[in-house]
Amino acid sequence: IAAVTTAGPRTIREFGDPDTQEGARRIDALSPHRQLLPGVPQPAFLIMSGANDYTIPLWMGGKFVAAARNANQNAAVLWRVDWNAGHS
Repeated sequence: IAAVTTAGPRTIREFGDPDTQEGARRIDALSPHRQLLPGVPQPAFLIMSGANDYTIPLWMGGKFVAAARNANQNAAVLWRVDWNAGHS
């Protein structure tokens, strides 16, 4: 995330530096993508994204939706995009 979003550099103190072993471990443990295990039952998801969010790009929500749908094709995974919303 640090390399691809404007929020990246300021999140290193909070989540960890992906260039260090400890930081990469912490980020990996926090990653919702890593919690999606193929074939493991999961609850329904409603992912909400603001198209004008300056810190979290719209594609990040789409990437999670695709991963969740791929991991368990029987779970309901919905994605709501508010085209007028931003980070706040």
